[in-house]
Amino acid sequence: MSRPATEARFPTHSPTMMHTFPPPPNQQVTLANWRTAPFNRWAFNHVSELVPSALIGANPATAPLETVHQDLRGFAIRVGGETLNLDQWLVRTFTDSLVVLKNGKLVHEFYANGQSPAVPHIWMSVSKSILGLMAGIVVDRSGLEVDRPIVELIPEAR
Repeated sequence: MSRPATEARFPTHSPTMMHTFPPPPNQQVTLANWRTAPFNRWAFNHVSELVPSALIGANPATAPLETVHQDLRGFAIRVGGETLNLDQWLVRTFTDSLVVLKNGKLVHEFYANGQSPAVPHIWMSVSKSILGLMAGIVVDRSGLEVDRPIVELIPEAR
């Protein structure tokens, strides 16, 4: 699948960070600043160099997704009274990667700031979104009672 948005179309979100040794203070990513801009642009791809981390690889038995390109040029979102198209929104939100699935098929991919499907990136709040989607699937399949108190489902949460 050709990637509709590429590095050539999108500026790198961060100034040069951590490219010399030692880096000057304004380019040094530390535990004190790694989650704030502009330092986070470098840090989110280099978390294992800052804090203990575990790389979680894909299951080798996983089949590749079927790709069906969908043109998202019609996407628009209102932000603070301004309408942004997809490209504008991705730049404005400092998005490094975006993958859109529909009916189990890959319909759109976006990578910027050195990202690719093979480059590790910290997940942070994405984990909560994936958990919510998985819980929704379980609820839909009648395996999770959402009205029960969590301590009944997970006694260790007391």
